[in-house]
Amino acid sequence: MKKRSFFSGLQGKLLIYFLLMALVPLIVVTAISYKKSQTALVAMSQNMLGGMADGLMGKLDAIISARYDDIKAWADNDAIREGFKTKDFKAAHNLMASIELSYDLYKEVLLFDTTGNCVAASDTNIFSVEGFQRNQAEKEWFKRAMAGQINFIDVHFSPSIKENVIGFSAPVIDHSGKIIGVLTTRMPWSYFEKTVIEEGKDGKTGYAYLINKEGVVIAHPKKENVLKTNYLKDAGKSMAEVAGKMVKGEKGIGHYTIGGVDKLAGFTPSKGDGHFKGMGWSCAMVINDSEINAPIYNLRNTILLIISISIFIISVLAVLIARSISVPMLRGVAFAQAIASGDMTGQLDVKSKDEVGDLADALNTMVENLSNMIGKIRGSSGQLAAAAVEISTNSDQLTRAAHSQASAAEETSATMVQMAASIQTVANNTDSLASNTDEVASSVQELG
Repeated sequence: MKKRSFFSGLQGKLLIYFLLMALVPLIVVTAISYKKSQTALVAMSQNMLGGMADGLMGKLDAIISARYDDIKAWADNDAIREGFKTKDFKAAHNLMASIELSYDLYKEVLLFDTTGNCVAASDTNIFSVEGFQRNQAEKEWFKRAMAGQINFIDVHFSPSIKENVIGFSAPVIDHSGKIIGVLTTRMPWSYFEKTVIEEGKDGKTGYAYLINKEGVVIAHPKKENVLKTNYLKDAGKSMAEVAGKMVKGEKGIGHYTIGGVDKLAGFTPSKGDGHFKGMGWSCAMVINDSEINAPIYNLRNTILLIISISIFIISVLAVLIARSISVPMLRGVAFAQAIASGDMTGQLDVKSKDEVGDLADALNTMVENLSNMIGKIRGSSGQLAAAAVEISTNSDQLTRAAHSQASAAEETSATMVQMAASIQTVANNTDSLASNTDEVASSVQELG
């Protein structure tokens, strides 16, 4: 039997065919499912990030709106107005001190007259704090309050409190509607940062941050970024594109790379709440692409494992099926080669009930018929051989008879030659006699 490599033989080909038939549809379906799952997961993550950013920004807006209401109510308190009337701010001081103590959100509550001088404080020790400016008439928030506006003072560093704060200010109006002073307070920004960091944490890499209308980071898990990093300028092109949309007050989803890490961000602007109309802030919920895709990667690994197991199972089944087909075929080939070499004594032992079994039965029947035919041919050959012997004997007899006739012919030929020679001799003698007769006749004439 001709030697072949495994894959050029029937078993190898069947194995390849089975694997192709089983794996091609599996791989196609898997690839489509994987892509759809990835798309669905990314969409779900985007919705989740956008929803979290909305919720967090809404909560911050609500907190600030409540502070608006607080400062408005305090500025409308009679104890505050009475101080300007009597120039005795003791009652105002007591009220402001109780506010700071009760709320635990405010670091300082200050009262200014119309010239910008601080006339009362929740803690009078502030007047001796280095860096505290007693007159703040040039501050923008003071000017707006004197114009009758309730103000929100954006995140900034306070020299007197020595930390980042936000501020609120409101005009103090007497019963005649005249502005007689300004009440202002400061809140530590750490309270808001804590809210952003704690409620913005999601998974292993998810976090939230805030930027103001200039693109400056005002809340971030990395404190070194706060009030020092501007995402419009300091964090690369992709980050600047997202930050640009944020400062424009857009809501959406953005991809960017920062620090070599690909990230997905859902961002939403501050819409304000109640009297607070917002300050142009924008909140972003961010998570690493790798974490978003982790379930997809797990799905991919599971799919690859399933495909690997499928390949193994299909290979085993394919080999078993191929062997069930090829082994009888190989026996048939060996059987046919034995027949070709003249061995008619064998039988092809295949017990399969399928077409291969039918082929084996046909081969066995063929061999049986060939054996019978050869037997008949052998019998006829014996008869033919006997006839040939008889013919050969007769041929020998004919040959001997022919030899005898040839010998007789040769003797006859020799006799004929001798007779010819004798006749020639007689002829010669006759010629001599004639000559002698002529001579005698001549002599007689001469004598005559």
